[in-house]
Amino acid sequence: GPGGLYFTVGDGGSADDHVFSLHTMPSGDLLVCGRTLSAPFAAIPYPVTANAYQPGHNGGPNGSDCHVTILDGACANVRYATYLGGTGDEWIECGGVDAAGVATFHGASSSMDFPVTGTACQPTSAGGTNATLWGSYEGIVLRLDPGRPPAQQLLYAEGRHAVLVVL
Repeated sequence: GPGGLYFTVGDGGSADDHVFSLHTMPSGDLLVCGRTLSAPFAAIPYPVTANAYQPGHNGGPNGSDCHVTILDGACANVRYATYLGGTGDEWIECGGVDAAGVATFHGASSSMDFPVTGTACQPTSAGGTNATLWGSYEGIVLRLDPGRPPAQQLLYAEGRHAVLVVL
């Protein structure tokens, strides 16, 4: 009935996987994103698709990479799934999806080699000095278009300490 549980879905592999945000896409599909520690060597790896931007896990000392997954509207099939990250640790949340299905994300990365685009305001890490339990993190902002071929999916990405980006 109204207000009841409509469905549940497992999204991830056999290690710790976290969903930080969900968005309904213009197509009716569900975009799920967060962080995953399910590397390819996990008992059950994170399930990437053939059209993934980054098919391999690069996670650092804590083993985390971002994950982006698109499920069909019934949440019965994975349409798209990719890792995203450098050799440090990352996490992301989805800030929104535009009418064309391009998603904007924000989060944090400890990677000095987080993938960036040539249009980034700051194309290299500033080498953050905020020491946390897991090291130093910088803010990341990116746009991803899963409808493009893998090498063209990352439309904009950068990492920096203070981020104010209007896309």
